[in-house]
Amino acid sequence: PVSASVAYYQDVGLYQTVSCNGSECIVNCTASNGCRQSTIIANDTATTSLTIYCAESMSCAQSVIYADAIQSLHIMCVAQQSCYDLTVYADTAHNITLSCDFAEITSSYHSSCEQVTLHANHSYSTFVHCTNYNCDSSTFYLTNATIASFVSEGSYALYLTHIYAQDLTQTLTIDCDGYNACSSIQIVANHMAGDLAISCTGERSCSYSGIHADTSTMSGNVRVWAAGFQSTSQFQLRANEVIGSVDVYCMSNYSCDGIDIHCTAEQNCNVVCGPFESACAGADLYLEAPFYEYIDAFNLTCLDESKENACSLESSCWDGLDGTWGGSSTFVYENSTQSWRCIGSGYADGYGCCPFPNGVIHCSPDEPCVVMCLDYTECQGFLINATDASSLEMQCAGWDSCEGAIIFGPQQDNASFSLQCLGAGSCFYARVYILGATNMHDVSLLCADDTGCKEMKLVLNASTISLLNIHCIGCTYLELSSSAQIDALNLHCTDDSACGQMFLALANTVRSASLLCNGTRSCERAHFEIQMGNSNHSLQCLGYKACGDTNFDLHFAEQNVSLNIVCFAEYPEYSACDGAHFHIGEVAVHASRSSASSVSLDCNIDGADGWHKYNCARMEFTAYNIGSVNVFCDGYHQTCFESVFTVDSASKFNLHCDGTESCAAATVLCPFYDAAVCQIDCNGGQSCDSMNIVVDDLYAEDYLNMSCKARVENGSVVDAYQTCHGVWFECTSFSTVAYVWNNATLQYECENQGTGFCCPEYAGGSLSLNPITTTEATSASTTSVSDVSTTIDETQTSQTHETTNGAVVATSPELSTTQTSLTSSPEISTTRTTLSPGLSTSDIESTRTFNATETVTSSQAEGNSANSFDILMALLTCLIVACLA
Repeated sequence: PVSASVAYYQDVGLYQTVSCNGSECIVNCTASNGCRQSTIIANDTATTSLTIYCAESMSCAQSVIYADAIQSLHIMCVAQQSCYDLTVYADTAHNITLSCDFAEITSSYHSSCEQVTLHANHSYSTFVHCTNYNCDSSTFYLTNATIASFVSEGSYALYLTHIYAQDLTQTLTIDCDGYNACSSIQIVANHMAGDLAISCTGERSCSYSGIHADTSTMSGNVRVWAAGFQSTSQFQLRANEVIGSVDVYCMSNYSCDGIDIHCTAEQNCNVVCGPFESACAGADLYLEAPFYEYIDAFNLTCLDESKENACSLESSCWDGLDGTWGGSSTFVYENSTQSWRCIGSGYADGYGCCPFPNGVIHCSPDEPCVVMCLDYTECQGFLINATDASSLEMQCAGWDSCEGAIIFGPQQDNASFSLQCLGAGSCFYARVYILGATNMHDVSLLCADDTGCKEMKLVLNASTISLLNIHCIGCTYLELSSSAQIDALNLHCTDDSACGQMFLALANTVRSASLLCNGTRSCERAHFEIQMGNSNHSLQCLGYKACGDTNFDLHFAEQNVSLNIVCFAEYPEYSACDGAHFHIGEVAVHASRSSASSVSLDCNIDGADGWHKYNCARMEFTAYNIGSVNVFCDGYHQTCFESVFTVDSASKFNLHCDGTESCAAATVLCPFYDAAVCQIDCNGGQSCDSMNIVVDDLYAEDYLNMSCKARVENGSVVDAYQTCHGVWFECTSFSTVAYVWNNATLQYECENQGTGFCCPEYAGGSLSLNPITTTEATSASTTSVSDVSTTIDETQTSQTHETTNGAVVATSPELSTTQTSLTSSPEISTTRTTLSPGLSTSDIESTRTFNATETVTSSQAEGNSANSFDILMALLTCLIVACLA
């Protein structure tokens, strides 16, 4: 019987609209498609209760329900696809119940509540009950709701469901009992004020699911109860922003296998390993802060260590101090000590992310602190805290003596820090932190074994450091970052592979830097980022592949910086800087072409004989806004072969190529905005063969001085056509031009000339050519083969066209050709590096200056018949030009 206060509707039909007008509204949909695609409205304030019963196939499918202000909403879906694609708006409803229970279901295709969408924002209480497959791919909006509860019983009951519970104020509980009952569900809990608890009691019941509380603060607590076989496999617990506690209970065989738990040091992160085989095995903890901060915040509980692997799990972490990967560790519980410890896990050997130190040493305040770890593993995995000490001197002499140690240096003004890693693996994977100090007097690191400081990390965030001194024999993969201003830096890598793949990032100004890579592959594939201040800086790469494929980001923080680079390896090794990447220059605030800064790159050592093949080959050399840049590709056989020199913003660039194919196939982006700003000297032996010279279309007249010199034998030029053979000039939009040898004029010239071609002689630019003479050079030791050049300073002329009464009149140009030694060209005096007698390649002295116009003057050949020939050729050229005019 239905009273007058009850509005009752039966199978309202397709596409119908029902507006409830009684205090209680009942919609009974018992026929197939009985209420399909209908609209049911119960927003009248007089209606307090709405009950919808969907009892037949598709009976309520694709319908829409509006019940925002109602006190009680009950929806029951008990047949195949009875509530398929149902949408419910009940944002301010008090109590909501959704029951999805089609008992005969065998797959998600027939689920009763597939793709249901429930809007229950601001609701007080929401209860959802789903059985096998019945809530597949549904979505629930619970923002600002008070209480919500989900019960998932049977296989795939809540499969692929999304629950949005942002700002939920009290509790959200989810019970998952059944094979994959809550598989692949996602719970968004950002900014929740209440608690969230999920219980996973069926096999793989919560596999591939996730809780997301990682983008905004969640003030409540999170609890995950895993009590089924692999019940949380591939579960993502991202609780980074949870202020309360994060509790994970692993209470069955392999129950937490594959779970990822993200914690921070600001919360209590607790993991309980139950008395079951491999209860915690395969669990991964991501400690997204410096792991040493977890010592008091992180708790592991082992209920029964006798069960095989019951209390074993892994951790990985990011180092929050510098945002880099901190490695990984494996935690195990030792019954003998009744404590947890970290054991080896891959290359990190267990200390990459371990909140359980093997021991703690606290240094006394305001006093010097000395820590001696002399025996095998004596301080392995220790925490050394010297933050209040006036200085710290630490020696790790035994094998693995300080492996994985965490060391906090002093923070007092004028404190000093010294760490000596003397034994094999003595400081492997150690971490050094100097934080908060105002002024450090000196910081010193000695790594005296080839594995002594492997994979070590140093973070130096003092305000200033007077002296940073690092001497490495074994610092492969070492990482050093600093925000301190450093007065003097000495980094010496003095053994084979000593600093291979090292990473050095100095974010503040270094007043003076000395970098030495001395040994085979000593700094190969390392990465150096340094801010250089006003002073002299040096970089020496000495040995086979000493700086091979190394990255140098050397920024000039001030305007009077001088940097000298040497790349040298002797026979039979060669290739000191083969494939290196140099990015050198001033920061934007100081950038100016009038800069007084200078860079010198020397790919040989003056006076060192032999074949120095590939010392600077395949190099990328970029210099930004430098005053003068000087590169010496001396030596034999492809010293700077296929290298790229990007120096178009420099005030002055000089490239000296002396030796067989020394600069062959190189690419040069020349400065071009003024006369004589790019000087390229090619001294015989195909030294500049196939070089590519690149400039902007707006290049200035006479921007390039290029000298192509040749060998002379018995009065004859033997390779003039080879010295600059295949040189190309390339502009932004002008046509590319080849530089070819002219047998008639005995000089190189552009193959195509005139407007539209990228020839320095034309289109607003000019090339100072240096033709070859047949003068024979003589020497005290030999007269058969010598390097000789005589040069002609050829004044470029043009024809002036004047217009008079519409007529075009051509005025004959003057041609002035004089024989000289290029002494009129601007000189660049650049300090070079030489190997003094009795010194090794590590003992470098600057001893000689190089003149960019270095030539043998024609005075050596005065009176020779070649002069007469040159004069005759000049007169003939003058006559031809006059006739053409």
